[in-house]
Amino acid sequence: MAAKPRAAELPAGLIARPCGFDDVQAILSVVHAADIAVIGHPDYTADDVAADLRWPGLELDRDTVLVLDECGAEPVAVGWAYCHDEGSGLPEADLYVHPEADPTVGSWVVSWIEGRAAEITAASGADDPHVSVGNWSTDQVRQGWLEQAGWAKVRTFYRMVADLEPGLAAPQLPAGASLRVGATDEPIRRAVHQAVAEAFRDHWEATERDYDGWWARVEANAGYDPALCWLVEIDGVPAAAQVGTTQMAEDSTGWINYVAVRRDFRGRGLAKLLLRTAFAAFAERGWKHAELAVDAESPTGALRLYESVGMREKHAIDIWRRDLGAPA
Repeated sequence: MAAKPRAAELPAGLIARPCGFDDVQAILSVVHAADIAVIGHPDYTADDVAADLRWPGLELDRDTVLVLDECGAEPVAVGWAYCHDEGSGLPEADLYVHPEADPTVGSWVVSWIEGRAAEITAASGADDPHVSVGNWSTDQVRQGWLEQAGWAKVRTFYRMVADLEPGLAAPQLPAGASLRVGATDEPIRRAVHQAVAEAFRDHWEATERDYDGWWARVEANAGYDPALCWLVEIDGVPAAAQVGTTQMAEDSTGWINYVAVRRDFRGRGLAKLLLRTAFAAFAERGWKHAELAVDAESPTGALRLYESVGMREKHAIDIWRRDLGAPA
């Protein structure tokens, strides 16, 4: 089993402890500083941090760490990470380090993630024990910590954005199609889950979740809004679904978490229909942009789809992986 985090390896004056909800603002200060240093603007809110801390399956005492600099009059947060079982016996992790922190903090936090990830995969007996994290493609500093620790870049995702005009009209439905809006009705919720589960079987490293587990994660997202859920039916049969959130509303942006078309209904323009429906709904709320993330190597051609409705690349995020070896 992997070693526990070793606070003694931190420089003098720095300590590490688990996070709590009282730390949200301290964590946010680290995340904002890290993002501003790399992409020039904050990309996280206090609601995002709180959502991370209450994420299904995460236990604060063992799955989070906050690094504090105690050299001044008051302790100052300089690093934050989490690593927890994402529900399939594999770890889900992320990390942020203040750009002015001691250079060793980044490497220490990466090591902490590796240790916690090894515990998770050893306990689950995962067949392919590994851990992955995302990194802005332009973040050479964090890339250096990962490379030094033996991680490898395995995939790239794009953050896509579309600009929205006020008064944007919703698209017309094709013959035989109907649109159901809102996620408060049990049959709709089940149909949305079914569509996403089927569509995302083609997704890289997808984890298929049962109905309760999937909805628990959807509703745990910052900015979850049941009104931003759409289901397309063709001749009464659930065919495609989409889920958005308000998590970027402060930036006048609607976020799209899922666009999913069931395999038997592909090639009919349903994904474009859903995207344009979301664009119109976002514009009606006064938002100026729509964003989502896409695998640059999507086998279903998702990148071309998003470009075809006017979306463009805003940022690139590389996925870095660390193989952990076979469980003992």
